[in-house]
Amino acid sequence: MPETPGLEHRIGGLEKGEEGRGAKVLVIGWGSTYGPIGAGVRRVRKAGYSVAQVHLRHLNPFPKDLGEILRRYDKVLVPAMNLGQLSLLLRGKYLVDAISYNQVRGLHLKAAELAEAIGGLVAEAEGIEVNLRTASTRSEID
Repeated sequence: MPETPGLEHRIGGLEKGEEGRGAKVLVIGWGSTYGPIGAGVRRVRKAGYSVAQVHLRHLNPFPKDLGEILRRYDKVLVPAMNLGQLSLLLRGKYLVDAISYNQVRGLHLKAAELAEAIGGLVAEAEGIEVNLRTASTRSEID
């Protein structure tokens, strides 16, 4: 239940946090991209920039409010370890310009590389220069 303490972020098949309020960039994923997306988003936030994150728990049917959520953001990034099928589905159903970040190499997504892609979109959406080199330890970068 959405009102359950500690589970407020789980609504209709979506997992979302409150940290992204006021963000112009949304990062959306599903399945095994959860960890790298979360780490990349945390790195961008730690550097002082605002970015929102949504993780889909199921794809069929899409959550009822997904279209409304997607339209709130100037940029929507869809990291995937495939050829971008989720991005194609989001574009087709909701007519949003979902930006694919695809890697098909048999390896997991790297949080540092993903953070750089997110930072680039934040810079573009907000018209600012983004510097993510504020991480205090090497483990936060990888």
